[in-house]
Amino acid sequence: MKRRLNLLCTVLLIAFGAHFLMQTYYLLPEMMQAFKEGYEAGIHMGEKAVEENDKSHLLKGEEFMPVPLALTPHSYTNPMPDSLYNAKTGKWMPAQIENITVEYKKEIDLVQHLLLLPVSLLSAAGLLLALISFIRLLLAINKSVIFEWKNVKRLRLIGVGFIVTFICHFIIGYVNYHFAWNHIMLADYKISSTILWDNVNLILGFISLLLAEVFAIGLSLKEKQELTI
Repeated sequence: MKRRLNLLCTVLLIAFGAHFLMQTYYLLPEMMQAFKEGYEAGIHMGEKAVEENDKSHLLKGEEFMPVPLALTPHSYTNPMPDSLYNAKTGKWMPAQIENITVEYKKEIDLVQHLLLLPVSLLSAAGLLLALISFIRLLLAINKSVIFEWKNVKRLRLIGVGFIVTFICHFIIGYVNYHFAWNHIMLADYKISSTILWDNVNLILGFISLLLAEVFAIGLSLKEKQELTI
């Protein structure tokens, strides 16, 4: 029993660590980009206040920023509007693009850029909170400390961390979606709002909160039974 519990804890830790690394891999570039653009927007606002009528110093050549897009075909009668070249067969294959990142001319939006940085940092903090709480929970379970109020608190922190991360990803996705909707139009595709949803973090968050309530109910019943005895 102890060996199986240790094995399960190890597998869960590896799975959670892999999920954390993947989230960090996708989130870190967004945080760096948000910091860079927020800093540049602040510099631009200061320069504009000093020299309102002269904007020639800003024109140092066009700069571009990455914009992630989720796409769906305009018409489902032609669900494969693109094609990809198969180097092994030397033939073109019908294809449909669902997710892509494009480069678009940078347009300074102070509110957008200053919003993305704290949201990205909050998302990383939420994921880190969930990771630390999860590791503490596994260590407690490994020591056979299972039905304790500390574990209920840890499960709730895990749930809150995942839900905070989901909300932050939703805000970042909405900012990108709103920008793309207003500035980009494609011939064969329409921009989809599916980029807003990070269902994995939301589901993991509510599962953790559900487990926390199950543990809390079990502990309450246990304490009532001990009092009656």
